[in-house]
Amino acid sequence: MDLDNHTDVAEVSWGDLMRRAIELKHIAEFLGKVRDFKMARDVPSEKRMALYKLARLLRKSGLSYQQIQLRLLEVYGIKASISTIFRWTNDKAHPLNFPRKFVSITFSSGMAWIAGVLWGDASISTKKGKEYIALEAADKDFVERFSLTAANALCIKPPSPRPTKGGTYQVKVWCKDLVKFLSDERNVIELLEKYPEDFIRGFFDSEGCISCTIEKRGFLRTELSVSNTNIKKLEMISEKLQYLGIDMKMTTLKQEKRGRRPLYKLYAINQRNIIAFNQRIGFTINRKREKLKIVTDILRNYGKSKRAAIEWIRYYYYDPNSTTREKWRKRPTSLSLDEAKREYEAHLRRLRPHRDMRIPGKVEIIDLDPGERLDKRLKTYFPHKEPRKYQGSLANQVYSMLNRGLSTVIIECPTGLGKVPQRVSLCSISD
Repeated sequence: MDLDNHTDVAEVSWGDLMRRAIELKHIAEFLGKVRDFKMARDVPSEKRMALYKLARLLRKSGLSYQQIQLRLLEVYGIKASISTIFRWTNDKAHPLNFPRKFVSITFSSGMAWIAGVLWGDASISTKKGKEYIALEAADKDFVERFSLTAANALCIKPPSPRPTKGGTYQVKVWCKDLVKFLSDERNVIELLEKYPEDFIRGFFDSEGCISCTIEKRGFLRTELSVSNTNIKKLEMISEKLQYLGIDMKMTTLKQEKRGRRPLYKLYAINQRNIIAFNQRIGFTINRKREKLKIVTDILRNYGKSKRAAIEWIRYYYYDPNSTTREKWRKRPTSLSLDEAKREYEAHLRRLRPHRDMRIPGKVEIIDLDPGERLDKRLKTYFPHKEPRKYQGSLANQVYSMLNRGLSTVIIECPTGLGKVPQRVSLCSISD
């Protein structure tokens, strides 16, 4: 009988198995003394799956849990606890539902994406001597994607994300081999070299963003950026982006609190680079991916013109009370072109309130006389004995305008008054 082939077990008389189980007690006692067998939790998943299938087959034949334990010990030299066999045979557990000590981890695009996320929001932690990788983020689809990608790479059931008190979602992947693999910098660098698009996509999912603002002149300003405190990581990312045809510049951001490490940012405002990023890399998070698509469509069709700013307002609105750095929020439904134009004009009025101040006035341009003497009525208020060149002429002109009943006079003149011939612009504002 082939003990490794489960189809042969059904052909054996179960009475023989019962008698054989009694004999196995002596074997079990001997193995229990020398303790030279392996536990089910300490073997690779392939071998544990074989134990699982044989245990279920033996249970259907009527064997007790202890008899199944002895049978598995005889066939494979591996001991499974009674509680484990109970959960296996009653559909309360599965061999692939918990972390394994032996995992076959290979270099793949999914593993490169996980490594990119680990450079950003994900982290390696330890609890009660067990190591795991945790990810906490506000986007639930991002956390679910991380869980599913890790599960596919490790051949385990995806752990479910859990909501936190802060309104975010968290998932933990318990796998010692995965932690060991990603803790080795050489493996991470090799993943970046082999799968640069997937690695960078994971990094931008964690730390990157695409933002748009409307300038005071009414034009659209776009920026693709990613921030991190580790300048070496950003330099390596920048090098790979340049290899992919995407040029990004680096700058240092000012930290709000003292004592923190400096924060560095890679950014690109060029239209060509943003479109190339969307084509070659993109985002995994739905919110960021949708926003990047809208921005690239606007850039292709309208560039950064005022019409591009109107198109942007069709999909996003400005929220000055936003508690986050991003002040533009997605609209539930897009506006029509006429509605967007009205919103655009209203937004510009908020940006340029001084442009709407229409105060009647009169502008006079005069040539100052360098030798004109100061009016006698002004000498009492002049701080010096004699004025310099042009000062007397300018003071007399202002005094004359104020005597005509004006309350405000605006003077515009270049620097160097009193040194070279000057032309001064005087604007009188009526009450």
